[in-house]
Amino acid sequence: MFIGTENVKTLVLVSTLVTTITFAAGFAVPGGYNNSSGPQDDMATLGSKWSFQIFLICNIIATYSSIIVILALI
Repeated sequence: MFIGTENVKTLVLVSTLVTTITFAAGFAVPGGYNNSSGPQDDMATLGSKWSFQIFLICNIIATYSSIIVILALI
């Protein structure tokens, strides 16, 4: 099945948007950061929660998957 050039352009655009959003989510983590001085300074507030770790794993998978799709379509 042949994918037309317009479809490829749309898929590249969508995967670029997904990459941008997941990359930004890595910096603006849910729960924010600790601002206290100590050993946990500037660490994610929810860093020790299992749900946050699952979020990070899913975010990493989404970022790399969308980058691979962009490269494959180009």
